[in-house]
Amino acid sequence: MYQVDYYVPRARNIIVAKVVSVTPVDNPDDHRNEVILEVLKVYKGRIRTKIRLTFIMQDNCDPDFRVDETFLLFCHKVKGKYLSDHCSYSDRISNSGSVIRRIEEILKK
Repeated sequence: MYQVDYYVPRARNIIVAKVVSVTPVDNPDDHRNEVILEVLKVYKGRIRTKIRLTFIMQDNCDPDFRVDETFLLFCHKVKGKYLSDHCSYSDRISNSGSVIRRIEEILKK
């Protein structure tokens, strides 16, 4: 994985969001989940706080979303739903302190 400095300028959105619900997608052969998130903070992008987003877990690089946990997410929108940027620094907020500090430094420039 590249340094945070690589991902920040390339990310469309960098947000902090809390998981409201996690629901398996209807197709039983599909291991993806639909995750509803409430946006708490926006570092980058045109997403507003306090709105709810539908987020699709698509592969094993995605965070392990759990209800009531908060995540730092590098993400983009496709057909009205959000996906995490592949193998980025998306993670639980409790693991993201140094990443957040670096994001804030980069975005101040």
